[in-house]
Amino acid sequence: MGDTRRVARLYKVIDSLAAQPTASIPLAAAAHVKTPKQETVESLSLGTFFPERKYISMLEMLATVNQATDFLSEFEHWQSKYQRDQPPSKVFFAGIMGYGCDIGHRKLAQISSQINENELENVVNWSFSLQNIQNANDKILSFISQLDLPSLHNPADKPLHTSSDGQKVEVNTDSLNANQSFKYFGKGKGASVVTFIDSRDLMWYSTVISASEREAAYVIDG
Repeated sequence: MGDTRRVARLYKVIDSLAAQPTASIPLAAAAHVKTPKQETVESLSLGTFFPERKYISMLEMLATVNQATDFLSEFEHWQSKYQRDQPPSKVFFAGIMGYGCDIGHRKLAQISSQINENELENVVNWSFSLQNIQNANDKILSFISQLDLPSLHNPADKPLHTSSDGQKVEVNTDSLNANQSFKYFGKGKGASVVTFIDSRDLMWYSTVISASEREAAYVIDG
């Protein structure tokens, strides 16, 4: 009785497959499913949404982001009673590029005709605190999270997935986080930069740890 029922269910499945236009059942083989050819859909090229120039300067990029978010307002002088008028935006942009591109502020001021080295050093020392940088980053993330595009692949009724990963970076100066790791740095020293992003591709947290430490212990920090 059981074998009869199993055979009946098998024939039912075969009949349902045979009724599908994309399925074929050879006599002496298993069922095969054919993927139908998709029709060509005409759509606008993404190139129409981008500038015609192939390259965009970092200065223009930072200026555009600041125009939309006003993140430079978070770089406040850490002693408010001595605070004067805020320096020009280009000085703050030079400080960000000096740190982000690992150029060094002294060298950056020397190769830039409109940046004063003393003014740049003063801005970096008195305005580039960790709290100010985090506040500026949070302001940019808050603006991006209000856009529709980042949430396109993360509907409101779905959970927000996050991910973290560490990247080894060589350190050539004295640092408490720098440590020797022959596998990654040879005879040099380096550190691990652990970054956290979510499904909207927003990097909302980062930290620097020793290269000899396990990154898994810092996953819950984010």
